[in-house]
Amino acid sequence: MMITLALVLFIIQIAPGQPPSDAEIVSGVEVQCEGNYPVDEVYKLISPLLHAPLRRYKLRKTVEEIYGLGLFSQVEVDKTPLKEKEVKLTFILQLKEIVRDVRFKGNRYVSEAKLRAVIRSKEGTEYAEEIIRQDVRGIKKLYREVGFYEVKVSTEVRKLSPQEVELIFRIKEGDRALIGQISFVGNTAFNSKTLLKESKLKENTPYSEEILRTAMKRVERFYVKNGFLTAKVRKLREAYFPMINRINLQIDVTEGPKVKVIFNGNKHLDEKDLKEEMLLFRLRELSEFVLRRSVLDIETAYRRMGFYNAKASYRIEGDMKRNLIVTFNVDEGERFKIKRIVFEGNRAFTDDELKRRISTRESGWSIPFLGNKRKGIYDEELFKIDLKALEIFYRRNGYLDVKIGEPKVEVKGKELIIRVKIDEGKRRWVRGIRIKGCKVFKEGELLKGLSTKIDEPINEETLISDRIYIKSRYAERGYLYAQVEPRYDPASGLVTFYIEEGKQVRVGKITFSGIERTNRSVLMREMTLKEGDVLNAAKLAESRVNLFRLGLFKSISFELDGLDRESDVVDISVHLSERNSGSLNLSGGYSPAEGIRATIELSHRNLFGKARRFNAKLRVGTLGNRYEISYVEPWLLGTRTRMTSRVFREDLEEMENALATGMILGLTRKVKKANDISVQYKYQILSGPGFRTSISSLGTLFQRDTRDSFLDPSRGWLNELSVEYAGGPLLRGENSFFRLTGALRNYRKLIGNKSGRKYHLAFTWAIRAGYARGLRATKRIIIFERFKVGGANTVRGYREGKIGSSVEGRGNIFFVGNMELRSWIYKFVGMSLFLDMGNIWNEPSQIKFEGLKTFEPAVGAGLRFSTPIGPLRLDYGYPLDRSKDVGIPGEIWFSFGNIF
Repeated sequence: MMITLALVLFIIQIAPGQPPSDAEIVSGVEVQCEGNYPVDEVYKLISPLLHAPLRRYKLRKTVEEIYGLGLFSQVEVDKTPLKEKEVKLTFILQLKEIVRDVRFKGNRYVSEAKLRAVIRSKEGTEYAEEIIRQDVRGIKKLYREVGFYEVKVSTEVRKLSPQEVELIFRIKEGDRALIGQISFVGNTAFNSKTLLKESKLKENTPYSEEILRTAMKRVERFYVKNGFLTAKVRKLREAYFPMINRINLQIDVTEGPKVKVIFNGNKHLDEKDLKEEMLLFRLRELSEFVLRRSVLDIETAYRRMGFYNAKASYRIEGDMKRNLIVTFNVDEGERFKIKRIVFEGNRAFTDDELKRRISTRESGWSIPFLGNKRKGIYDEELFKIDLKALEIFYRRNGYLDVKIGEPKVEVKGKELIIRVKIDEGKRRWVRGIRIKGCKVFKEGELLKGLSTKIDEPINEETLISDRIYIKSRYAERGYLYAQVEPRYDPASGLVTFYIEEGKQVRVGKITFSGIERTNRSVLMREMTLKEGDVLNAAKLAESRVNLFRLGLFKSISFELDGLDRESDVVDISVHLSERNSGSLNLSGGYSPAEGIRATIELSHRNLFGKARRFNAKLRVGTLGNRYEISYVEPWLLGTRTRMTSRVFREDLEEMENALATGMILGLTRKVKKANDISVQYKYQILSGPGFRTSISSLGTLFQRDTRDSFLDPSRGWLNELSVEYAGGPLLRGENSFFRLTGALRNYRKLIGNKSGRKYHLAFTWAIRAGYARGLRATKRIIIFERFKVGGANTVRGYREGKIGSSVEGRGNIFFVGNMELRSWIYKFVGMSLFLDMGNIWNEPSQIKFEGLKTFEPAVGAGLRFSTPIGPLRLDYGYPLDRSKDVGIPGEIWFSFGNIF
């Protein structure tokens, strides 16, 4: 807070003890301020001074209240004498300047995200020159850490409005410094040449502090490996020489004594397991505290293995400066097993029900080598967690006053009996639910979405989830500051949600950073929120999904400027990291079947910065030329209509030396959020040995997609219905047919984080079916347009075309059903268990229901490997009906993407 010298001098003249009769009277007030400010609020604060005696404390309080508005960087007060004992006060206000955009120019080596992390000037914060100077120092420090000692940083401030500025940091990185001479001091056990080799530091290579830290850790590990347990390595000195842009490094080594650690008496735990538990090997210090704590670590490790009375001690021998022997003596004692876990005072749940809720188990009987190795082991820390789990279980079932006592352990021979006393208390029920303070919603709108139900036991976790649900509903209406507090009255059983709605938030300025190749208009059209809209949290999440679906960005993050100040207008800063847009691929090879072939492929996913996609592929070889050219216009004529076009000449898999040459033109329009309607025209000429024909068709597709992920969904639906018509007087072509297909696909997460996409177990199922019929002279549809079942994407227990009675493996009617359990088991590795079934028929009269056998079922399992372009699948399917000749017992498939 700043009060000018004029105000200070003026205040001194007013003695605190001056009688009111001699005090000056404020007969006029005036405000001087350049720019837009809340006039009414300021005059409301000043008006109490008018026509009142001028008092120092009142004036100071008024100035503080004006500062408290958070809009002004400086407040000055000027006093002008009028008549005798009358004065006029002029408040001179200077509005704060707000940073509305922060940009970086010239940074090539250091990412924008790292630069933003070290500066205090953020979008929406006050502009201050001192903070800018600190930011410049922070950027220079960051660059020096990665070796750029000659970096120069300047700032440019552009006025966007009287109260808004754009801040630009201009960076000249210069050349990265190289490592010069490297020397070690303090090393006697190993020479500097050996340490330099172990560090992997090399002269004339780029320098950074991270490279140096990694090198020093390598040297430390080398010393520890050779017995110098307490060795420490640190940077002693660095010297930078600007003329040659080199950094000379001096590294200090404190070797300490050579330490040999011996364990005696350890039969059930080897040295490696003990060292992992001991503080001695984590801190690498030889203090008395560390050694005593390491003894406790050994005893704790043994207790976790069931050696309840294990004892350990240590002994040091040798010279503290040169060679030491540290011996840990272990007396393992007898191994104890839990004979019984006894609960006392439990009436609502039996002992067996409670035991199923904890991980500690009684010893009992188990199969050698296959049983649980921890079975019957008493681990004090783990059992405390078990008791906490029991408390949570009771509270979830309405026992809010439950008290679980400390476990009492009785030793009988080599067996333990653990007794736990439980005071369950009274069970609490929900007898009514009320919502108070809601004006935006009707009470019934919120009540029907609550998980808390009347005449069910009270559950605190459910109350928390309901609180989050209500806040999310308010966030969808723009009330981001809404406060919700659930309260339960044990006497009446009434649950009341008290709501303070707060104010509605609107979107201010939307800015994008990190874009170099993408046009801003492309990004704005994918934002479902526009400037001035009510800030809907659901639409904000939808905007992020839309931007990801463009396929142009590696990462997307949103920053809301103004939430911390509870502003009613919040700016949205979108930070993006672009992918490479274009690629050129060349490949070639030779095979006896195809001869010599070469392929060139050119693709671009962001043509002219408008998210337009272009792909051209040409294959030249002994068997002739093949090509494919495609173009996607994502926003046709300024509307949310996607146009796709494709020209091709490609092989037909069904017949050797058969080609399809043609073109496809399609239009797709999104209807509301999850629905797409497509229209497609396709013309192709099919040719091969002894035949040549043409197909001209028009098709339409309706698709509803509510999946949470395109590549690896775990929630939602994907439903499709398509109709295709070929031939006729309008479309021409030599083939005429009608085809109807439909699909239902569902994805359901069983185990995993409910708020995120990642899952541990998901259940998915799909049903696909179709019907085709020849029209006019084309009584029998050409083979290439008929349905087939079998293979990696339908029924995995059969080869493609090996299902059905048709010799060609094709039919006019098909049905496919799939069920699959999917799980990610370790990082990028997953597995699946599946049941597939399907069949084809030529006529409806051929469909004869014979139980599950009608649909040729197959079961199997598979592995999945996560990649940036989707899961890589390795599946094995086994047909349940072995009466047919299907070759090897089952089929193995290797393919990209999920089956559905």
